[in-house]
Amino acid sequence: MAEGMAPGRKAGRRWGDLQGDLLEVRELAQWLREQIDAAGLTLRKLEMNPQIPYSRDVISRLLSGRERPDFEFVRLVVTACIPKDEHGRQVLLDRADALWKAANPATAHPYPPSWTKRQSADRFAARTGSAGIDAAAAAELDWSGHFAPRARGVEYPTERGSYFVGRQRAISELTEWLTSAGHTWRSVVVTGAPGSGKSALLGHLLSRSRAATRR
Repeated sequence: MAEGMAPGRKAGRRWGDLQGDLLEVRELAQWLREQIDAAGLTLRKLEMNPQIPYSRDVISRLLSGRERPDFEFVRLVVTACIPKDEHGRQVLLDRADALWKAANPATAHPYPPSWTKRQSADRFAARTGSAGIDAAAAAELDWSGHFAPRARGVEYPTERGSYFVGRQRAISELTEWLTSAGHTWRSVVVTGAPGSGKSALLGHLLSRSRAATRR
């Protein structure tokens, strides 16, 4: 196991293909699916959540892309994904609100039947990467949803514990580069194989930086 990483999580089942004729409605469903996956949740766990008054079949239908769910459903799903981090949850809710409004059936665009999966994925990445939030909010979302858990050596925000170990040489070198006024490097590239702990290392540095800023 690579330093800085927690044991891998077994992948859950894949979602079914998105359905529906409206592009923005499908994008909202895809975005919600990604938040659920990132939180390590399943349809079963959502159904068992006492705050979500929907059956598994209804949840599955509302995440299929066939229809725009009520925003209350969207809010409950986002809250289930980030139950304790109030600020991170609000950032997600702001993004969800923008995507939900764009998915209004009266103004949403027809889904182009000729699109390839790559075209659809590129459009989704462009839309959900900047929908309705500013750069600071997007950076905060990257922190709370990606780097913060990896700084602790876990994969999902809802996982408890802190398992980050090692990487002292890399941490020292990067810290010196970040804090020294006399270095000549304009940038530093952190490389490594998939799963080697790049995000864990950078998350650990970000965690230190954020703690120092708050002092």
